[in-house]
Amino acid sequence: MKGTKLPPTLDCINNPRWKGREATYAPENFDRIYVMDVRNGYRFDRVEHFGTEVSPVNHLCPGDHYGVMADVEFLK
Repeated sequence: MKGTKLPPTLDCINNPRWKGREATYAPENFDRIYVMDVRNGYRFDRVEHFGTEVSPVNHLCPGDHYGVMADVEFLK
């Protein structure tokens, strides 16, 4: 989203999956959402990271990258 600071999606320093291991990469943005159909315009209503914490249910972290999800509204 324009004007929004993007948190990293690959974070080997803070991601719980890599806890206790030596970090080899500085946190960076690798994952994005691309919108192909822009004929009438669009806007992001909400953008969130997920998978940034260990699950209290199974005590696992979803992956090495954080997930990105968004609500996209296509304009008429």
